[in-house]
Formats: sequence, C-alpha cells, structure tokens
Amino acid sequence: MVVNAPEPNHDDCKNIDVRTEDGLTTFGVEDFNDASYDFVSMVKKIYSAAFNYSGELNRLHEVIGSPDFPESSKQFYEAISGFGKGDRNSVFIKKFHEAWDSDPSLAALYHQFIREVVQPVLCPGEKELVIQTTPNIRIGVPGVSNIGRLDTDPSPDIIGLHCDGEHGHPPQEKNIIIPLTRMTATNSLYFEPRPQSGLPCTDYEILETDVGQFFYFYGNRCRHYNKVNDTGLTRVSFDFRIIPLSKFDSEYRSVSAGKKQFKIGDYYSKISCY
Repeated sequence: MVVNAPEPNHDDCKNIDVRTEDGLTTFGVEDFNDASYDFVSMVKKIYSAAFNYSGELNRLHEVIGSPDFPESSKQFYEAISGFGKGDRNSVFIKKFHEAWDSDPSLAALYHQFIREVVQPVLCPGEKELVIQTTPNIRIGVPGVSNIGRLDTDPSPDIIGLHCDGEHGHPPQEKNIIIPLTRMTATNSLYFEPRPQSGLPCTDYEILETDVGQFFYFYGNRCRHYNKVNDTGLTRVSFDFRIIPLSKFDSEYRSVSAGKKQFKIGDYYSKISCY
C-alpha cells in the first residue's frame, strides 16, 4: 500500500543520533575537481540551446526578459509560489528535465561523480548505493525564493521551513548539494546544524559554498529554509539524496512531492561503486 506524503509536522524532525544510528555526518563541505565533473558547462549547454543564452549561470535571470523566453513563463518569476508546487512550472526546470531524459551522458556524469567523489566521503566501504534518479536543479533568480512558502512558515522572510522527513522521505537519506554558482547570503540555504537543535530559525547556519565543492547534511531531520534572493545574482545548484543499499528499506512506502514512489525504479536508482 502506498500512502501520500504527510502534511508537514515539525514533530517528525525527531532527535536522532545520526552518527551512531545511521552513520550520517551532520554537515560538511568537500572540494572536488570541477574540471573532471563539469556540471556548469553541461547546464550552460542546456540553456544555450533553449534560450540562445551564452552568459554566466549567475546571470541566468537576464534570460527572463529576452525574446527567447516564453511570455507565459515570465509570470512564474513575479511571485513566490506554494511549497512543492511552483518549481515544476518553471521553464528552466522543464528544459533541464527534457535534456536529462534525452541525453544519457548527463546521468552518466552524475553517476560517475557519486561513485568517485561522494561515495568515498559519505559511504566508504559501501558497494552499492540507492540514489535519487534525477537530481533536482534549483534556479533561484533575484527577487523571489528558490522554494515556495508553507502555511507553517513562522514569518514572511522565512520561506519553506521544513525537514524532508515531514514530507515522507525515508530517514536513511543523506542530502547533497552541488553549487553551479556561488551560494551565499540570501540566494543560498539556511539550515539547522543538528536535528532538534532548539535554535531559532534566525540562528541557523547559512550555506556558503562555491563551484568545485559539494555540501552534505542530514536534511531528513535538520530543518532548512530559503529567503527572498536579494543578492542580484541567480543561484543555480543540483541537489539529490542517497542511501547506502545496506540501509535501504525496500518496504518503506510513501510518495514524493512529484508523485514518485520512494522505491528503486521510480524515485531512486541503484548504482554499483566498484
């Protein structure tokens, strides 16, 4: 039986000793050779083909006013949508998924990165991983938020406050973010440093990271949120979730915000690391 993801319940972000129970590390930033895993050029190529855009990704918002940008899509960037609803209406997101589905070399690079860079850091010794089949791409243009609002947000400037466990994600997941532009200040992510920290949202950590790094944290139980991007620059990033196959619960039943089941062959794929 498959059940829909539950409504947000902040009690679900229960305190877990993530180091001893799940082998998780709370958060960290690691460097990698971005020339070997050139996600930036990959994404530039997608938007060059879609919008005839040849600029830097942190200026991607300039496409919105260009003749090649669909008029019907401009209104999407004039307001902040509801959480988990609006991003799938973004033409940037749609063009990315069209490219991903038609070009297997994109998934091949993604898998290679996880095997060669992520697995040795987060899952040493694991021979197989369960990974999010398609990474999320986040396009945070100036003047709006990268994610939508929740009715439970405590104030207008704290947008989408949640932990992934509130939305049905399995607790064994580890979250990884790969910045394709610098992530800083209000174009980035604010996150709780440990589950049930008791900290006010205004005292959460802010993710400061850049191209050639990846960030990991326990987003399943650590709450996180966005703000309205007032930096004047677009934030572009990938994020995805992984679970060591040895810790994967094949009996877990729930569905993602995109209506995919949290099982191998749907939301997840299985890859070998040897």
